[in-house]
Amino acid sequence: VVEEGATLVTSALNDAIATAADGAILSLAAGTYEGVFDLTGKNITIKSTLGAVINGLVWLNNSNVVLEGLTLTNVAGAQHPNTTNSQYYATINEQYPVIGAYLNSNVKCVNCVFNLVAPTNYGFYGYAANSPEFQGCTFNCNGIRPIANNGPSVVVNGCTFVDQYHYSVRIF
Repeated sequence: VVEEGATLVTSALNDAIATAADGAILSLAAGTYEGVFDLTGKNITIKSTLGAVINGLVWLNNSNVVLEGLTLTNVAGAQHPNTTNSQYYATINEQYPVIGAYLNSNVKCVNCVFNLVAPTNYGFYGYAANSPEFQGCTFNCNGIRPIANNGPSVVVNGCTFVDQYHYSVRIF
């Protein structure tokens, strides 16, 4: 999607997301992508085999998305316009996720690495999201909650949880 080794390429990645047709596969080059990536209404795959790092918020709303081979971390400054304004981080219902899934969203994360740092308090937070799936993912929790969903279920297969909070998955 963008040049190898690129940093702060929010606009390039967001342009690719905005123009992607249903079923599109966006392959990310190695580099760091910072910002808010709004996948509202999208039915796409975003993947990398080259070491793409997403520092920010991945926002899903009525979306069907596959994320594959990405490293995901929340950073200061990620703020979705439809979320509560926090001093540094995007929030959903006062939660600070790396991936926020809202209203009938489907997400499947395959071989992703979640590096969770404060004040992030969830790797994935789903609000009225459908059953999210995590396959072969690593959650470097640093004492932070990795997954929470107030939908019907969560599917976790072959994932590793390092230095987790009191629980790995919370369904409420």
